[in-house]
Amino acid sequence: LERCEPAFQHYPAAQLPLWQQGPVALRVLIGTVNALTSPVTLPSATLYADLQLQAAGRCELHAAYAERALYVAQGQLQLNGQPLAAGELALVPAELPLQIVSAEPARAMLLGG
Repeated sequence: LERCEPAFQHYPAAQLPLWQQGPVALRVLIGTVNALTSPVTLPSATLYADLQLQAAGRCELHAAYAERALYVAQGQLQLNGQPLAAGELALVPAELPLQIVSAEPARAMLLGG
């Protein structure tokens, strides 16, 4: 990776997969989540997704990466039954799904590789 040539390619937001169901919206910027795959390619497996939940939002996300984490940027939510507040990062073992519930509006970033 250190010997890769520098590169940049712009992807309009309309090209990035967006999944919406009720009070939940997920945009996959890099990688694959719940069978949604971003067109952005990198030399190594990378995951980066934006998750927005309104009050009473709930979802289950599947992302097959060895290392995964959820960072709460705004609000509070529960990840697999554990509370997380804004500014907190939780590591999620690869064998577990990500079950996310929010009683209030929240925004989180799903990261991995």
